[in-house]
Amino acid sequence: MLKLRLLFKKRQILVHTITFIALGFLLAIVVTRIDHDALGIIDNIPKIFTTTPSMAKNILTTLAGSLLTITTFTFSTVLTVLSIYSSNFTPRIVENFLHKKITMQVLGLFVGAFIYSILTLWKVRLNQERSVISGTVAVFMSIICILYFVYFVREVVNSVQTTQVIRQLTNDANDAIDKARAMIDEDKSYKDSGIDTSQEPYILHSPTSGYFEGVDYERLSSLLKKYIGHMHILPMLGDYVPEGSPIARFWIDKEEEFQEAVEDDSSGPPENLEDCFLIQHEREALTDFQFCITKIIEICVRAVSTGIGDPNTAIMGVHRLGECLGKIAAVEPVPNVIRSSEKFMITTHFFILKNILHLSFEQILHYCRDDVSVNRAVLQTLYTIYSNAHPKNKKAILDFENYAFEHMKIGLKHEVDIQKLEDVRIHEQEEEQSELDSGRDAN
Repeated sequence: MLKLRLLFKKRQILVHTITFIALGFLLAIVVTRIDHDALGIIDNIPKIFTTTPSMAKNILTTLAGSLLTITTFTFSTVLTVLSIYSSNFTPRIVENFLHKKITMQVLGLFVGAFIYSILTLWKVRLNQERSVISGTVAVFMSIICILYFVYFVREVVNSVQTTQVIRQLTNDANDAIDKARAMIDEDKSYKDSGIDTSQEPYILHSPTSGYFEGVDYERLSSLLKKYIGHMHILPMLGDYVPEGSPIARFWIDKEEEFQEAVEDDSSGPPENLEDCFLIQHEREALTDFQFCITKIIEICVRAVSTGIGDPNTAIMGVHRLGECLGKIAAVEPVPNVIRSSEKFMITTHFFILKNILHLSFEQILHYCRDDVSVNRAVLQTLYTIYSNAHPKNKKAILDFENYAFEHMKIGLKHEVDIQKLEDVRIHEQEEEQSELDSGRDAN
């Protein structure tokens, strides 16, 4: 199911275009049959919705020519926006604009309307005495097309704004994080499996190199339901997995029987367990929250580059990163139970906060080490993450803050700048918050 979802996402533009072409083709067939009175209903249609064949031909000719022009213009606009995305933000967010619903629909609608116009024009009979509806349908279709085009222009204007781009990337990251958190069975503990994990585990190896984008847990559970054991999936979503590297290890109560089942196709699972693991050559924002975070990071880094020099965009991106990381920090840092039954349990580490913090801020710290405003935003964001974090995650955040602060001091030479950073460190803000709380209690 997961593979089908990702495949559909990659082919959305093609699917939408084919759908609109098919609708245009079917509409042309239906309207042509009505015009030729094959269905016997043309005389029952009000005269206001019919035209003469010659007028219908003029309308269809005009619409076909206009649609060809506007489709070319729309395609040129899409290419221009993609160029802006690639040069001003990062090449990795080009797909975000392409996968917008309006982008996919507007091209498909124009092509479908063009197909309708050409096919209907081909079947117009000028010597026909009765009126036809093909011209009227074309008029309504042209109104729909122009409304879609106006909406498309509005979306293009919004799409090239930095604020909108970062907000959309943040929403994508939050959606991916929420999907991962929704898969966690919080009522179960990884200790409930009752399996002795001190024994030598059975290791699953990656059949190919690529990015780990998820697991078909339903299929995996069905393959392992007859065994008693515990499987732990090793890579996090978005991690690069070389061919032959371990991707899972599991412990089975009756390991000898399991080994025989794996080696004997007649008694073992009908398919290889490795096939349940989705490893792709390209990363997918649909499931990979790390990929979404990486896009925001690249916008922040590019914003403070020499040619652009826009630290406010970097600060905005850092604050948005804090919004995403706050959700991750709230999850208890233990193996997350994904599937469990009386016999078998599947666990993984969806979020390893220490690694994610380094992924999120290392590049920003390196390229912004002499910018006190961006560094200050990083420390403020770390405090926000710390405030919402699970108690077991707070030490990891404090350790990273110490590392970040020492890194910042290298790039800042003036004591005033260093003091500004010292004032927003976690322990300083906690003391300030405690004083405010004490003042409220005293009042």
